[in-house]
Amino acid sequence: MQSVLTLAMDHETTADHSTTTLSLSLLLASEPATPHQCWHKADWGMFNSRIEAVKMDLSQLQGTDDTLRAITNITRLIHQAVREAVPLRTA
Repeated sequence: MQSVLTLAMDHETTADHSTTTLSLSLLLASEPATPHQCWHKADWGMFNSRIEAVKMDLSQLQGTDDTLRAITNITRLIHQAVREAVPLRTA
């Protein structure tokens, strides 16, 4: 495939220089499809069992550091359970 479709030079301008016009045929790469969760096909039983299997005890939290650490762990747990229980689609 040729990239240059047309090339034209116009010397008859009112300026002190010529005009060059170039038309190119460029292939544009399409963006890859981004996978998204297919929530209506989620296995909520699996999600629930993954969360319950950890048996996280939050009754002994003492102070901000413990609370922030617990929040981080809960967030990781939820993300992991979603990865396991919710299939991806790319369309």
